[in-house]
Amino acid sequence: MLHYGYIDPRLRRFILCCDDARFINHSDTPNIVPEFDEGGYGIDVAARDIAEGEEITADYGIVEGARP
Repeated sequence: MLHYGYIDPRLRRFILCCDDARFINHSDTPNIVPEFDEGGYGIDVAARDIAEGEEITADYGIVEGARP
């Protein structure tokens, strides 16, 4: 739970990631960003072209908000 989960500040709930999103790593310059218009949990969309073999990265701060 602590490794694959996070608190969603918008929903005020603990979210356990059970799909392949758990393999997305953090970057201050991510190549995907969440889009929350498509439902409560949002979907990830490419922020720019992603090269074949390039690691998929997201800014955890956008998804989770600031951690204490």
